[in-house]
Amino acid sequence: MFDAPDLKGIEASIAVGEGRYQDAVALVKQIPVDDPLQRNEVLGFWYWGAGDLHSAAQTFRIAERFGRDQVKRDPEDTDTLVRFALVESMLGEHAAALDTIERARMLAPEARDAVNGPAISFARSVILVRAGRSTEGYAEAARLLHVPYGAPAPFFDPDHPEVVILKHDPHYDALINHPPRL
Repeated sequence: MFDAPDLKGIEASIAVGEGRYQDAVALVKQIPVDDPLQRNEVLGFWYWGAGDLHSAAQTFRIAERFGRDQVKRDPEDTDTLVRFALVESMLGEHAAALDTIERARMLAPEARDAVNGPAISFARSVILVRAGRSTEGYAEAARLLHVPYGAPAPFFDPDHPEVVILKHDPHYDALINHPPRL
């Protein structure tokens, strides 16, 4: 049996899948906050997906404050580092974002962590593209299509909010909808 917050979360996931980002934002705002970095990062991406860039920027700034605090408290939490790196990138702080994502990759390299390592590399590919290093970022995403690992491919996983910004990128669209033969 699902409780009310769980149902709101499920409804929000459905709304995101249907491209109704503002509806998803409204639903998630009704759920108590467990992780303020995660919540604000996700809301920032959904505002961005809805075209509300002002609210996205404000929300990413809030996420940035929580992210800095969480990274100070636990500098080896790769989930926090990835979320924080994506927030930094969305705020245009690309050099900082690349430094942060590299720290996460050093803590959970693909060779040692077959679940988190490739997901971190996927986030890195997004950050590289946003930083203007498109060729390198797209090559990283294409490489990941050949990497087996134990989590859903981030391209299709709604738990990866950065997927919102990829929907309008023709290179990622080609990889997602017309992947090369493996």
